[in-house]
Amino acid sequence: MAERKRLHPPNYKAIKECLKENFQGTLNADRILETCFKTNRRLGSRDRKQIAESFYEIIRNMRLLQFLAIGKDSTKFVLNDLEWDALIEFYLDHKDELVHLAMNLPRAVRESIPNWLDELGRNGLGHEWNSILHALNLQAPVFLRVNTALISPEKLREKLMSENIECDFADRANPEILVLRERKNVFSGESFHQGLFEVQDFSSQMIAPFLGVQPGDRVIDACAGAGGKSLHMASLMKNGGKVIALDIYDRKLEELKRRARRQKLFNIETRLIDGTKTIKKLSKSADRMLLDVPCTGTGVLRRNPDAKWKLSQEKLNSLVKTQQEILQNYADMVKPGGTMVYCTCSVLPEENEQQVDAFLKSESGQNWRLDEKLNLRPDQMPGDGFFAARLIRS
Repeated sequence: MAERKRLHPPNYKAIKECLKENFQGTLNADRILETCFKTNRRLGSRDRKQIAESFYEIIRNMRLLQFLAIGKDSTKFVLNDLEWDALIEFYLDHKDELVHLAMNLPRAVRESIPNWLDELGRNGLGHEWNSILHALNLQAPVFLRVNTALISPEKLREKLMSENIECDFADRANPEILVLRERKNVFSGESFHQGLFEVQDFSSQMIAPFLGVQPGDRVIDACAGAGGKSLHMASLMKNGGKVIALDIYDRKLEELKRRARRQKLFNIETRLIDGTKTIKKLSKSADRMLLDVPCTGTGVLRRNPDAKWKLSQEKLNSLVKTQQEILQNYADMVKPGGTMVYCTCSVLPEENEQQVDAFLKSESGQNWRLDEKLNLRPDQMPGDGFFAARLIRS
């Protein structure tokens, strides 16, 4: 048994309350933690780190911990107060031994995943599912993307080290990607407020270069969200050309505007999709377009482990339908001869290769050809699971 790292009672209480809210309420884990820290402003940085790490690790291994601690095997996670205490205390006592304790258990229990999702992954990915699933159940590193429009990777690393943020180059082939040596709050330092970097996963940083954006291009980011990839494209374009960022949520576009101002990127224009007219007005106008479509997020489960407990076959079916509708309805925004990248942060073929194949076989896809696919597996890359397909309009 590992020696338990003692928790202060307020920290233990916070972990327990956050877990109960996560499995009984509707908020995402990150929002639950954010609310917890706002409510308990006396918590120091070490306390916050301890609470956050324990909270996410328990969610990540919830099925396994429940089985080992109280002998239940269910993914409903309806626990009484004593059972929550037993589960949390078991985690604190055995957190360094979980891999060993889980060795002889069925894969779905060992890797803490719903049976239906385990079966789906096995059917779609075969023997590769074992290593992919295990990688998805590990803690994710923190990667930074250097805003090369403002600073070189070498100078940023020096500056961050002087701010006591220890980091290294994540990959020789991609020197603009830095990785933290240990998880740390990087949002309060001078470098962040000067817009010199963004927190962005390694694999996510592969997508904008894959689209091949160039200064002077007219680029559409059709499902921009809060704009991580819009910002990356704008930076690669050296503030030249234009990135038109579209989304159906105005609050996300407002967040993108704030991030762009901080990074001193002025070639981004945001447009709210409030009907089909927004799409029709942009017909055949883009040199390049990114379709980072809504998906299950199975490729980023190590960052958002609560998502696997909130997914369902019905939700997957709905997302697959939405993805194909977006492909069919948005593709016309690309000029003849232009390029489109279809992208997800999913590892499931239903959302990836099968969607591209279905589009190319449809009437809307007749004038398109597949140029290249990018399959970023979390068991083979430092980053999350991503899929991208680059298509050319003839």
